Amino acid sequence: MTVHPQRARATRDLLGEEEARAQSGDARLCIAVVGIDRYKRDPLRNAVNDARGVLEAFEQLGFKSIAEPLYDEHATRAAMFDLVPRLKRELRREDSLVLFFAGHGRSVTPAIDRK
Repeated sequence: MTVHPQRARATRDLLGEEEARAQSGDARLCIAVVGIDRYKRDPLRNAVNDARGVLEAFEQLGFKSIAEPLYDEHATRAAMFDLVPRLKRELRREDSLVLFFAGHGRSVTPAIDRK
């Protein structure tokens, strides 16, 4: 594999030396993206475009998409809950993953049983 010097330098600058070295071996740099504009309430305008842009930028840096991007109607609750186990099956120990989400979010703090 031939690595363009500018791409290698940009990768080192973005990821740091350790990740850049990992990229040159068996380790893979992976990305998965989710973007949702079409909400029933409070739709967004640019989340899908943001997700597409991030995917394209990371692919230009040598990242490999390891899951079909989930956009709008494809980003169902079931599809998103299935995404993490699918990624775990696909990833190897030495791989690195960026999981990018663009859309509305919410935090859920689980209750901790302190008994």
